[in-house]
Amino acid sequence: IEKPIEKPIEKPIEKPSTYPWSYSPWIPDFIEEKLRGLAEVREQYRFIDPEAMGNIDWEVTFHSVGDVLRYIPRAIVVGFLAPFPSDWLKEGTSPGGALKRRICGLEMVVVYLSLFFFALTFWRCRRVPLMVVFFFAFLMLLIYALAFPNLGPLYRERYGFLMTLVGLGVGGWHVRVRLGKADKFKGIP
Repeated sequence: IEKPIEKPIEKPIEKPSTYPWSYSPWIPDFIEEKLRGLAEVREQYRFIDPEAMGNIDWEVTFHSVGDVLRYIPRAIVVGFLAPFPSDWLKEGTSPGGALKRRICGLEMVVVYLSLFFFALTFWRCRRVPLMVVFFFAFLMLLIYALAFPNLGPLYRERYGFLMTLVGLGVGGWHVRVRLGKADKFKGIP
């Protein structure tokens, strides 16, 4: 009786990255690889349409952990607040683009107000479930803002996470209006 020939298990061939990256000795390799992958995604999006009107911080590239860390404050602003008021009245490049920008501006006014009330709710009511939701949404918004140098994909991908915070902000506003006084608002989610 012949034994079947066992084939060795083939591992998938990993394509070596040619993206220039300076590794840091103080960051664990698994974190560094994730950040390098994020930098590669950003680089790919940079060259899809370099002339697009929706590009934001297009010239920013990441080649080390330090580059990513230096960009995080700006990424937080972009992730939560873009498109900015200066973009709301610009002309669009596609048919109906100007109208879309104006509608987006109205939506962002609601987002700004809701985020303000969310901040009040978060400050006044520091409960673990609220903190977990905030930090998860915050992390996802940050990752998307780091990865996408164009407002189109950023706007679409961040939507669910941003709207979760907006919904909590609207809830906080509703409680504040319903109760009417700031001292009664304390401790209510």
